[in-house]
Amino acid sequence: AMAAAAAGKEEEELTSAPWGPVGRSFVLGATALVAQVYLDVFNTTKVHNVKKLYEHLYTRPKGEGLLTVSNHISTVDDPSLFCAFLPLSFFFTEHEHERTRWTMCAKEFCFKNAVLSAYFQNGKVLPIERGLGLGQPTVSALTHKLSQGDWVHIFPEGKISRTQKLGPMKWGTAKILCEGEVDKADPIVLPFYHKGLDKVLPIGSKVPRVGQKNTVVVGEPVEFGDLLQRCKKNHQKRKESKGGEDSRLEQREKQYYREIMDKIGKSLLGLEKECESLHK
Repeated sequence: AMAAAAAGKEEEELTSAPWGPVGRSFVLGATALVAQVYLDVFNTTKVHNVKKLYEHLYTRPKGEGLLTVSNHISTVDDPSLFCAFLPLSFFFTEHEHERTRWTMCAKEFCFKNAVLSAYFQNGKVLPIERGLGLGQPTVSALTHKLSQGDWVHIFPEGKISRTQKLGPMKWGTAKILCEGEVDKADPIVLPFYHKGLDKVLPIGSKVPRVGQKNTVVVGEPVEFGDLLQRCKKNHQKRKESKGGEDSRLEQREKQYYREIMDKIGKSLLGLEKECESLHK
């Protein structure tokens, strides 16, 4: 019980808005404004099938989480893509609806000083430390937020792809899905794929370019059947197991992670083909 209380307190510290709920809306809104000007005025951005995102963002049942997953090609993928999808009013009224996505960012990049830390935390971004594995408080906090019915965004590759092709899938996304509460509804996992942002802000460049074209394709939710439920139950057993049985449950967990990431990867690869043909 004490451990759970400590974890709860840690999560509260990670997810609270340093400048209060209205401050959070202001940060999200101001960021969205800059991103929209860049993506829609100085560059052009075309989003295909955006209705799917709206449908799940606005009309999913209360308590059903939304996990969006996408490829990762530039440091500005998040939040600029969501700013292109959604109206400015969505971000400026966050304190009324609390529907904006949660995500994570490398500590050394987004949280390197107090000002940046406050800015990103107000923007619903949580710090993750590279090389410390998946047992970090941020991963637990995102798992809990998703279980509660919030929207979480993850880049399953775990890093920017330098080849502009989808890289291998890391297991973090599967862990977040499998460690959710067993008796809660499975979240909707909605993939999208995008091209062009690597030309707007090339890796290593500080100044965004103009006159570039961005293409985004939103896919259909990934179909898992009962795979997420099986993985959640297995995880629950692992938490309760004593010693001997654990290695068998761990092997099974790894197998579930592989299957989950395989489905997400296939879904993103299908969207990659579609996006490439629309981007020409």
